[in-house]
Amino acid sequence: MLNVLVTMPFGASQLAPLRAVSPGLHVTCEDARSADYSRTDILYAGAPPRDLSRAQGLKWVQLHMAGVNAFRDHPLYATAGTGHVTSLGAVIAEGPETTFHFTTDTVPRKIVIDPQMTLLCVTE
Repeated sequence: MLNVLVTMPFGASQLAPLRAVSPGLHVTCEDARSADYSRTDILYAGAPPRDLSRAQGLKWVQLHMAGVNAFRDHPLYATAGTGHVTSLGAVIAEGPETTFHFTTDTVPRKIVIDPQMTLLCVTE
């Protein structure tokens, strides 16, 4: 079971599709300032917590925005080689269906595009 924490002010109608994705997901919604990140595997947030000791088990962070370069100096993205999530680069695309260009400072070991067209990349 993967624990998904949403720290955006989502209502039941917005959380229902997330919960319907898989019976292997446990989706909760909490206020970012008081959220318990300790059991969180996947975080959907406006901004991840700066204190990474609060979220040691994070495997995936999905931000509720484009332009995550604003978080370039955030500890989550500035940490490399420690088992924490590392910013892999940026995908630049135009329009609903278009080719894209993936730029990265880290050479990917594996790139996967799942059926929902999500780009996943593993460097270690």
